[in-house]
Amino acid sequence: MMPPEGAPGRRPGRLSRGGHRRGGGRQGLRSFAPSRTGHRLAAAGSGGEASGGEGAERGAGWHTPPAMSEADEIREHADRYSRDGFAGMLPLRPSRSLAIVTCMDSRMPIFAILGLRPGEAHIIRNAGGVVTDDVVRSLLLSQRLMGTREIVLVHHTDCGLTKISEDRMRSELERDTGMRPWFAFESFQDPYADVKQSILRLRRSPFLVHRDRISGFVYEVESGLLHPVDAPAGIDLQASD
Repeated sequence: MMPPEGAPGRRPGRLSRGGHRRGGGRQGLRSFAPSRTGHRLAAAGSGGEASGGEGAERGAGWHTPPAMSEADEIREHADRYSRDGFAGMLPLRPSRSLAIVTCMDSRMPIFAILGLRPGEAHIIRNAGGVVTDDVVRSLLLSQRLMGTREIVLVHHTDCGLTKISEDRMRSELERDTGMRPWFAFESFQDPYADVKQSILRLRRSPFLVHRDRISGFVYEVESGLLHPVDAPAGIDLQASD
């Protein structure tokens, strides 16, 4: 049993944002890792000590603080990263002149899959990795303002967009909100076919300066393999700068 705060032999600690006790000194700060499980802490001013043994240490005011939220954990991690992992500001322009369009699926660690490092490529993500007006907006800014020249599309197997019906989703939203969505959900059944369709959309866009180097892949979430997709033929491209 640890002696109470301030007693001989106990080093004073500090409280983290989540209310957890940390040891004093820099080593205590570096080794601190937030826990999502609550710890029982003695409440200050509990109205007196209970008599005898463990009861005297606990007192009547013990409670379990709320677990850390996801935002709390993210902030704690960001603090440690800025202190121990941040390598300094990188140039605004991607060093490999590359833009990636891919799905928001949490099973796709896109930097690791493609062998990329921070500062090398733009990453544009949405549900399905499909080419929408907003993706074209991002790509034209990427090309015209930040010098990217090559586009890579990455779909994946077991995608959520293969599991929905456009008509059913529209009807459910109209029933629940009184409004029928004006935008398309861009659902599809075959990720390989949809990659080809997405390449065609980009090749036909008048807003993109560079349309000659567009390639596509399908990531297999079951195995971690990345499969190339043959680009569709027969599109007459205007010359790129």
